[in-house]
Amino acid sequence: MKILAFSDWRTQSFQMLLEMVRQNNPDIVLYAGDDIKRLISPDRFIFLKTSNHLLKLQYPSFQPVIDEDKKIMLASARKLLRQLQPSLNQDDITKAIAIPFYYVNGNDDDIIFENGTYYLRFHVDDLVRLTEYDEIVSVIVEDKGRIKAKEILLPPEIIHSERIAYSDTSLCVPINPAYGNFDIPKRGEQVSVFGVSCSHKLDCEINESPTRYSDILLSHLPPFGVLDLSTRFGVQHVGSKKLLRAIRKFEPKLVICGHSHMWGGNISHIGKTTVINVSSHDSRNASGNYALIDTKDWSVQLKQIEPEDSKRSYYLPGMKRIRRALMRHSSPEGWDLGNRLWQSNGQPSTELLDKIDGLDLDTTRIRERIQSRHLQKPRIKKAITINPETHAFIDVETGQFHNGIPGKLWLIGMWHDNKLKQFTIPKQTKEFLDYLKDAEIGSLTSWTKYDRDALSGLLKKAKMQIKFIDACQRARNCVVWHSYKLQDLHHALYDSELKEELISGDKAGLYADHLIIPNKTCKYCPPKSKLIKQIKEKNEMDIRLMIEICNKLRNV
Repeated sequence: MKILAFSDWRTQSFQMLLEMVRQNNPDIVLYAGDDIKRLISPDRFIFLKTSNHLLKLQYPSFQPVIDEDKKIMLASARKLLRQLQPSLNQDDITKAIAIPFYYVNGNDDDIIFENGTYYLRFHVDDLVRLTEYDEIVSVIVEDKGRIKAKEILLPPEIIHSERIAYSDTSLCVPINPAYGNFDIPKRGEQVSVFGVSCSHKLDCEINESPTRYSDILLSHLPPFGVLDLSTRFGVQHVGSKKLLRAIRKFEPKLVICGHSHMWGGNISHIGKTTVINVSSHDSRNASGNYALIDTKDWSVQLKQIEPEDSKRSYYLPGMKRIRRALMRHSSPEGWDLGNRLWQSNGQPSTELLDKIDGLDLDTTRIRERIQSRHLQKPRIKKAITINPETHAFIDVETGQFHNGIPGKLWLIGMWHDNKLKQFTIPKQTKEFLDYLKDAEIGSLTSWTKYDRDALSGLLKKAKMQIKFIDACQRARNCVVWHSYKLQDLHHALYDSELKEELISGDKAGLYADHLIIPNKTCKYCPPKSKLIKQIKEKNEMDIRLMIEICNKLRNV
């Protein structure tokens, strides 16, 4: 039996999901929750849930089905419901594919259980309609047993806060989640699954633990300490301790989970049990993670599907600068063109770029970078002015970047005079500063301004005047390409691949905040010494990539 598993399909398109199923032709699909309202559409009815009533409504007209309900729902409320109709998805994966689809809820899916039926709740936030001034909020409320429309004047800053919940009013869609024990028979084979429900909101926990062995546990939450280290509200493990205990007790073959998006597309193990996090990032333009499982030998393939080209948005270097200039332009046309540039999804038309040029803004480089998407290799226009034999290169490692502020500095990697030196901070701060002085280093070359910002406090305190050279900006002036990320540009110039075992920058910052900077241990995480070794290897690799790019662009 071939199983396709995925989770947290928040920004990925319905078409990507259909293509994922078409390409792999699985026997069944398992979904580990969150945003299930994007995958399951209403059928013939939806429900209006209030503090005292559950009214059955025709869909999509929103007319009450029962005469008694018509009496307690005022005409103004019915009219407002039609006006405020939330974006109930017309797509339905259960109808679009001809294979079984099983799912559980995630912490962002609010499920209610009433009269033997599960309902997915669309909250009052989904019913909000704002005026152009963002002050008038129209909501449906229950007043003395009657359901009516009400407009409320609000300060804009609290419109989307929790204080908007004036009543228990919400729209509810009947659903059929796969909770508890069930078997999947296929071609003489039978696989047992336990679907795990979880509570609503971020600080969630599973509602019911398995009570016997199942081959697969399908859970939105990971087990505590396994593929669950997250940063949403401080660095912490966000998995389920109840689920971890159940895994240790029953030893299922697989746990399919999501929730912690950073760990999507990763595998770990708890004894004999394989844990797969199949969540996808919720950033714009993110690819979709999924797993293919073959139950003949319980092998797992981790895969990704990319957004279709027509829906892909490209963050071309220089695009944000042009848009900011348009939004600050003195003419009304500038504002309009700035919005059109944003809505172009990173693929502005020639006509739009011509109009931007008409406002004395040069789009030459943007045009070149758009055209470079169709090139096999970057086009080098001129030599870079950075000489790796005479410049000092630097790359820093910090905790995670937050709200425009660099994380706490803890490692400085430096290349000078054909030698690499790495300094741990604060222990080797004096050694690093002495090295700068003794070697008479007056400038440091880094790939981003982040390194400069992370080092500025340390250098200012030491009263040292150091010039920083932005190698990435210099490279933008010399080579035409659509991405100037260090690994992307190096791969394009050298047709190279990054070593798979190198830790990513996001995870390096995460572990730095969790273990290295506070100097502690965690029994659920890899040994701190191993992580430091991996991050130092990444630090060295980034410096070498930077030097190799400069060499390539210098010798043209």
